[in-house]
Amino acid sequence: MVCGARSRHTVVEKDPTTGWDIEHRYCARHHDHAERVAAQVVEQNRAAPEPVPNIGGLLACYFKADWATVYRRHSPGWTPPIYGIRADDWPTQGRAAAPARGLRLVVEVGSSRAR
Repeated sequence: MVCGARSRHTVVEKDPTTGWDIEHRYCARHHDHAERVAAQVVEQNRAAPEPVPNIGGLLACYFKADWATVYRRHSPGWTPPIYGIRADDWPTQGRAAAPARGLRLVVEVGSSRAR
């Protein structure tokens, strides 16, 4: 808020690094300032990356189900994030995504221990 009065207008700016929304609120007296800020963030918002989800995704990590159908049934209009439904598959903001690695089996060959 610019002046501390009740907000009437909200301008959403997308963080250029994370894609998360940053809300700027303006009162009725500062409507012209809100319009200027809204015009300034148009290109930045278009160029912002798809945000990494910051809620949900945990049930899919522990239980097998058709989670896309469940989520759509309870939140009409929901679409799966581009990073997937499982929170374990989401990158951590500020860190590069680690490459997925499979399990490794270590076999001891030629042990001198008696069995």
